[in-house]
Amino acid sequence: MNQIIQKVRTILVSFSLVLFFVPNMAQVPQSQYFKNGQTSLLIKKQISQRQKNTATDTVEIKRVHRKTMQKKKAKQTRINNQFNSYSAPVKSGNNSLNVPTLLTGEFQCKGVSYFGGIIKGTTTITADKIDKNKIWIDNLIPGNSNQSVYAIVESDEKTLTIPQGQIIYKDEYDEAQLKIHNSTSPISGTFNITTGTLEINSNLWGSHNGTSWFEVFSGAVTYTRFDMLPPEASYKQPQGGLFLGLIPNTWDSYMLSCIIASPYVTWNWGNNNISDNTTYTWSYTDMLSEKNYSQKADSLLMIVEESFYTTPLLKATDKNNRSSTFKLGSNFENTEYESYTVAGGNATWLGLDENCDYSVANLDNGFDYLVAGTDAYYFGTGASSFAENDYKSLLVYYEQPQTKLYFTGVNVYLYVFEAPENTVFTMNIFKPEKDEEGFTIRGESIAKATITAKDVTTIKYNNEVLGYTMQFSDFQYEDIDGFIVSLDHIETDNDFYLELSGFDADGVKMAVASEIFGPADGQSRSFFSIDGDESIYFWEDHNQTMYFNLQNATYSYISFSETMIYDNRSGGTYTFNAYPYFDNIELAQQDIPDWLSVEIIDEEYSDNNWKAQIEVTIDPLSENEEPRYYDLFFNTTAATNSILINQGGEVSNPEQKIKDKIYAYKNNDGHIVFYPENFTSMKIYNLSGEIIGKYSLSNNGNIFLSNTSIPKGIHIISLFGSGISESIKIKND
Repeated sequence: MNQIIQKVRTILVSFSLVLFFVPNMAQVPQSQYFKNGQTSLLIKKQISQRQKNTATDTVEIKRVHRKTMQKKKAKQTRINNQFNSYSAPVKSGNNSLNVPTLLTGEFQCKGVSYFGGIIKGTTTITADKIDKNKIWIDNLIPGNSNQSVYAIVESDEKTLTIPQGQIIYKDEYDEAQLKIHNSTSPISGTFNITTGTLEINSNLWGSHNGTSWFEVFSGAVTYTRFDMLPPEASYKQPQGGLFLGLIPNTWDSYMLSCIIASPYVTWNWGNNNISDNTTYTWSYTDMLSEKNYSQKADSLLMIVEESFYTTPLLKATDKNNRSSTFKLGSNFENTEYESYTVAGGNATWLGLDENCDYSVANLDNGFDYLVAGTDAYYFGTGASSFAENDYKSLLVYYEQPQTKLYFTGVNVYLYVFEAPENTVFTMNIFKPEKDEEGFTIRGESIAKATITAKDVTTIKYNNEVLGYTMQFSDFQYEDIDGFIVSLDHIETDNDFYLELSGFDADGVKMAVASEIFGPADGQSRSFFSIDGDESIYFWEDHNQTMYFNLQNATYSYISFSETMIYDNRSGGTYTFNAYPYFDNIELAQQDIPDWLSVEIIDEEYSDNNWKAQIEVTIDPLSENEEPRYYDLFFNTTAATNSILINQGGEVSNPEQKIKDKIYAYKNNDGHIVFYPENFTSMKIYNLSGEIIGKYSLSNNGNIFLSNTSIPKGIHIISLFGSGISESIKIKND
């Protein structure tokens, strides 16, 4: 098992990304970033250098953009009104001109703003009435253009250029020109007549008023004809999934693009867009068996075990064979990287430090520093400069977990921090509720913790400050009698908010670090609570989310070597193994009937073995008495499980377990294969002798095979150990 985990860890390392967004990374040879495991250190050097060198292109763009933001916020309504009322010059769509017919019409624009978030909108292209090589483009930059600009179509009828310097926005107060940052070349693009897509491949271009940027595109921008758009593919993360986050007191990340799930549950990867005449295909890989799975369905149900899987790839294909794909954990910046899921436990499953953080907020697994302005930050004090109201708290929403969630505290990562040392900051955890109008409001308080400014940890590298960490633990809550109860950890099976307050005090300057966040539905989990209003409001201008991490978050569980203890009325003593994660096991408080006695007779909790042996004694039952049943419950921290005691009743599989032999127990979801601990690997064959699955076996004595993991039919299961092997048959209906 250690070899397998090491193998998976190696794969994860090979696909890991740096969480920091460094626009000038391309200036450094790629080998320098991936040599001798020094990725994070080199990135830190780059970030430190970038922070020092305010004359770089990147800082210049963000600095002037920051100055523009206040004007842009106040001006946005004017821009929209101007564009809606603007009448473009009369142009002809004359098809006799040498402009491809498909290059005129209405197009969906989609690009990435350099300042965060996805830019989308409708762009209209028409042919010039006189010049056969010229087209006119309305709304080239959605939200930041109310003037038509022209482009020249080359003789190949697919290459076009858009000259710089054209007026793209104009009102009575200001005007902006079309411009590429630090370049005099025209903006260039290519039209694909097959897909109906115009792609602008120039980088860092947008609208500029001579002193500041209204908007800048980062990377390629696509304009696709609405009548040729492929069906949209996107899905939501499974309820309760947690992403690996940052290591406490550092900017270092754990493995990127890895999501942890409750063990032994079914994940539902829900499709966001289900359309008629569209086929949806899901594909993913079991990283232990290296077996690929694919199925056509509107949504994917994945049986989660103690294993690793690639995050599913969803492909949507319409009747015209146009298609698009989506993978949670990959966005415009890391499309070539995989994303992984792991079931149960914490980072020890990845061979990492168990004191790992998790962040539910990270969907696209990007990370971005927020540059501080002179008087304002995106997330923190001064943010009200961009709005009409003052923010009194910052919130991050966590969805309801599939099973009980355990964590010991909360980390908040700060890019900017300055405050009098006795300033009090509060982390409140509360349940959300809805008011009569459907707004989210504060519900029941789960717990809260406080720290002062002097408790904030400074993150340094080479004696240079990179950031700060607020660490909240020692949570408390008030019970129904008014007494204050201290908690060393929190268990919850409800959705909840993390709320940070206290930053609106005198002398505080603070900016919370953010993650790039761009799911298909365009929503963010970051919220702001506005002073004097109970409702929680979206911050809609930036698809980013605040970096709040749960400390030592995990899903606990208990598994058993048996699913049922069966006694044929004769009575007797039976033993089975219990495997709790991550604490000791204990018998739950329950009214155990007189005909049963239960004892935990052997417990061993070590790095090599973590289990307990349970002894159950059942009194005899005469033939004229009715069968009797009892669900026997056991607890560990944040988890409960039960085993059925069945005396004299019917069983779905009457075959009895033979001591030290392998056997399979069938349920509605698949087969559980039980085996002695001296077996280490397993293969599944079809009746033709072909191998359809390979598995490495842990020492817990059982492995679950879901109905979806193997084809229907009769199969041979062979288990192997040191010089031994044994086979059984199973039937998958």
